[in-house]
Amino acid sequence: MNPIEAVGTARKMGARIFEEVLPAVYGRSEAEIRDAILLEFAKRSDIYPQGWYDPPPGGIAALFAEEPFERLKFQSLRNPASFPNTTKLGEESVGIFYISPVERSRGMFGDIGFTAYRGESEAIRNHLSTTLKMIMKVTDHAKVGMRFCDLYEHATGLFRDEGHKMIGWMR
Repeated sequence: MNPIEAVGTARKMGARIFEEVLPAVYGRSEAEIRDAILLEFAKRSDIYPQGWYDPPPGGIAALFAEEPFERLKFQSLRNPASFPNTTKLGEESVGIFYISPVERSRGMFGDIGFTAYRGESEAIRNHLSTTLKMIMKVTDHAKVGMRFCDLYEHATGLFRDEGHKMIGWMR
């Protein structure tokens, strides 16, 4: 298997893990969800039983918050304050999920992360939709061989020009 295929395998396994765990996340704590994800990692022979990005424990992040969303304004997932804890995902919570599965034969990783919200707030839904559109503009701008710092500069400028502030590790 070539390295690109190995990354694809890791990402596919990550997506399958999310498919297994995420239907039953509401009302569960960050730590409970992390543990359920770790159990799914361990069931698969083509990825390692933990993610590469450790800490957070197991290479898994699950962060939940309701307004004012302070928990989601993290500087680094490596900070113990950002490790999964007893915070539960409620109906109006925004959740951030991240895993870093590693394909066994080549040692390539395929990180997957996303934001989830199923509440009723139009303001939150609009914000998430707008953010997704801006991220797609950033990905459209990305080119093979481009320096990451140039892409980052483009992204921060785009967010700033649109009147949005990048928070957390993207400051």
